Parts: sequence; structure tokens; C-alpha cells
Amino acid sequence: MLFRSITKVFCTPGGVAETRGSVFFVSSANKVYACGANTYGQLGNSGTTDLQTPAQVYDATSNTIVDIKTQDGGVCNSAMVLSSGALYVSGDNTYGQLGQGNLTPLNVWTSVGGVSNVTAVRLLVSTGGVNIAAITSASAGSLFVWGSNAFNQGANGGVALKEAPSTALLTGVSDAGFSGSGGLHSVWALLTSGDLYTWGANGNNGIFQN
Repeated sequence: MLFRSITKVFCTPGGVAETRGSVFFVSSANKVYACGANTYGQLGNSGTTDLQTPAQVYDATSNTIVDIKTQDGGVCNSAMVLSSGALYVSGDNTYGQLGQGNLTPLNVWTSVGGVSNVTAVRLLVSTGGVNIAAITSASAGSLFVWGSNAFNQGANGGVALKEAPSTALLTGVSDAGFSGSGGLHSVWALLTSGDLYTWGANGNNGIFQN
């Protein structure tokens, strides 16, 4: 099948344990097409059946698609950032990672409340849990993290699931992400000042606290 006017392609990263890949295609008309694994509704097409050929799963109309992250690590999720600054999610919600304040899975693209002016999203899916991090344009870069919290990745002083974004963990953030392997993960954040913050699991001294 030949697709024309495709401007961006996003896919499940290689090398992820238990990966069953999904691919998203974005057209010049701001329509999103997808195919591949869909067991958890991560394609956002209102179903949970794998797609062997690309089908339209979202229409961003006047907005452009800034980024789509999708990952499979035993459970599957996708997250999408629009040029309006809105963040949309779909897929499994075992850890509250869809940011809806509950644990209900979604098979349609649904906006995340509590965050706006999102410029970047990071997604961690692993056997140890699932987290989503969003960087917004507020205060030169505000960082929000939610989902699995077994090692206080949400930096809220506890280990209970964090089912929705709340207050920003840091401001002045230029980049952020997750590090670690298996069930041990930490969060890192680089500030515009050049300062680097890390927190969460500390397997193999991953947060440099020796």
C-alpha cells in the first residue's frame, strides 16, 4: 500500500523486551494513521484488534502533530502531543499512567487534564511499571510525572500510584527522561541552568548518590 503526503512516522522503539510493534503515520492534512499491535487499544481506533494495514485513528484538523510516543513492555501505551499544547493518550492504564485520575484503560485518544502547553512527552513502559512525563512551556519548562510510583518517580514523597498530573516537580527544565532497566527506574531532568536532577530507583547507583 502506497501512502502519499506522509510527513512524519513514529514507531515502537527497537530493543524493548516483549515488544510487539506499532507504527503511526502523519499526513500533511494532520491525519494520523496507524497499524500493528493493538492489544491494549494503544492505536486509539476504538478497538483492541491488531491492524495489518494502516487505518486512520485520529484527525488533528488545524493542529499539527508534534510527537507520538508508543512503547510495549508487557503493557502498551501511546502518547501524542499537538501543536496546541494538548496531550492525548491511549492504551493500558494499570498504573494510572493515562492521567485520568483512575485505572480505566482507553482505546480512543483522550486528552490529559492538568497539563497544558505541552512541548514534549516521555514514555516508560516496562515490567516494573509505566510512567509518563510531560514538559510544558510554563516557567521556562515545567516537568510533570505520573503513573507507576514504586520508587517515588512521581517525587511526591510516597509510593502510591499517581493517577494524574498534579503540581510541577521542577521548572526551568530543558529535557527529561527515564533511565534504568527491568523494574528499577529513575527520572532525570536537565535544567536550563545546566543543573541535573535525578530521583527514583537507585539500582547500580543510577542516580549518582554514592
